[in-house]
Amino acid sequence: MNKADRKLVAAAFRKAKKYLSTTYKDTHGDMIETAGIWKHEFICHCLDRALVKGEICQRARDLTEEIIYKRLRECGTLAGWIRTNHPELDMALIHDYNHNLGSKAQRTRKAWLNSLIAEFDK
Repeated sequence: MNKADRKLVAAAFRKAKKYLSTTYKDTHGDMIETAGIWKHEFICHCLDRALVKGEICQRARDLTEEIIYKRLRECGTLAGWIRTNHPELDMALIHDYNHNLGSKAQRTRKAWLNSLIAEFDK
């Protein structure tokens, strides 16, 4: 990936962060309105929101989606990746969703976004 695309990707991930919810409050991972901003459970949905709002371009959206899917190894979601790669954590994941509204999973997504931003800002 060239330097211009790396900057585009880092900027897109940075924009997506403001749309990431802190908890999982509904049954389908749809939008949650917080302080007038629609929040989402999934990073890809946050990127979609930034695209719709005109904060990122389609190329940035396509590049970020490719990175996410490649890193998740076709598991689709963080939960799917955990279940596939760390099945011993499945009960902890279920407990987080049932008792913490998925707040630990969301903190993990936010930490991942921060690490992706740092990686592509180089």
